[in-house]
Amino acid sequence: MSPVKPVNRAAWLDGKGLPLKIYESPYKSPAPNEILIKNAAVAINLVDCVIPVLGTDLFPSLKFPHILGSDIAGEVVEVGTDVTRFKKGDRVLAYCNGLGSGSTSSAFQDYSPVLEHLVSHIPSSISYESASVIPLPFVTAAYGLFDEKNCGLQYPSPTIAPTGKYVFIGGGSSSVGSNAIQLAIFAGYKVITTASPMNFDYVKKLGASEVFDYKSETVIEDLIKAFEGKTVAGALGTNRGSPRLCAHVLSKSQGVKHYLSCVGPIEPEDSVEGVTGEFYVASPFPDSDIGKYAFKFLEEVLEKGKYVASPEPEVIGKGLESFQFALETLRERMDSRITNGAPCKKVTTKLVVTL
Repeated sequence: MSPVKPVNRAAWLDGKGLPLKIYESPYKSPAPNEILIKNAAVAINLVDCVIPVLGTDLFPSLKFPHILGSDIAGEVVEVGTDVTRFKKGDRVLAYCNGLGSGSTSSAFQDYSPVLEHLVSHIPSSISYESASVIPLPFVTAAYGLFDEKNCGLQYPSPTIAPTGKYVFIGGGSSSVGSNAIQLAIFAGYKVITTASPMNFDYVKKLGASEVFDYKSETVIEDLIKAFEGKTVAGALGTNRGSPRLCAHVLSKSQGVKHYLSCVGPIEPEDSVEGVTGEFYVASPFPDSDIGKYAFKFLEEVLEKGKYVASPEPEVIGKGLESFQFALETLRERMDSRITNGAPCKKVTTKLVVTL
């Protein structure tokens, strides 16, 4: 007699503009190259707020009903027949590629199946809540910095030698920016970034060599001066307004003349003669070369205590029923930032639901 499978429930999005509903989702034993995780903490990303509003207008391949979410941390409950790195009971974080591999691989549920190479062990010193904030920002930063179609920087390593070159990260205290700073440094580059003054100490803790106030009237001049005599290997914009800064920095610096931005689209007013910019999304990451490497690297530096889980988690609720409130709260905060020009919470926190 086969054992009875656990019941899996999820917060489902049944259609564009509808609130989430809680009902059963299939409990899927992992494929040969997957592990099954019992989720303990799930982090909320901006894209999770956007999908219910725009639906197929933003993602034409999206099918309803759909389960949202990318970022999880929890315990391994099953492993596929080809899995070698993990076993039942391991504490892990993972990137759920639900938009690319099917809704039931997403995060807003009790159990999530995830590809083995998109998972990292987490040490006992890091809580599930802290671990859950890492995956999507880490993936977005890594794909932008290291994929050969993007910035094409050399891969990060705990023992890499300094290159003597620099990377500009626009928006160093954002979720993507805080991971991009650390990744660029582990790849042997020095980082110059922007942030609000309240977050200067935070980005310097992450390893930034210099940081400038992105709201300063002289920020462009200050950045150009900071890059004098330095070779720029790459530039990445991670928040609103940073593509313009990337373009101006590269126009007056030695090195590359092309930048990447994960906030888009890039507007005409962001253009500077002699410099090109490109908006990118991280959806191809799981099948890329850096995708097959990044989470092994992350596991190593987390275990050695050399990587900061960032931003800080802000637990907003417990249980599947909390996801709708979390989405509404994040949407309100983003609307406040756009309307008032300032966050109602420090941008160095990320909403988390525990399960």
